[in-house]
Amino acid sequence: MTDPIHAIDEMTRRLVADGATAVVLTGSHARQASGPESDIDVTAIADGPISAHLEVLGGELFSIAWRTVD
Repeated sequence: MTDPIHAIDEMTRRLVADGATAVVLTGSHARQASGPESDIDVTAIADGPISAHLEVLGGELFSIAWRTVD
């Protein structure tokens, strides 16, 4: 069993270290409607290119979208 809260906290720290000025939790975890197969959707706000990728951390699958304020 994994700990999504711990994984979200760690991913937030990593994204901020990579230059995010804000990290927003979205999707089923944000709505408190996640199931055992749910990924964790986060949007990182930063200056820089827009991109998206998947990453596993702490046994949890993250869908990470980088966006700009504009």
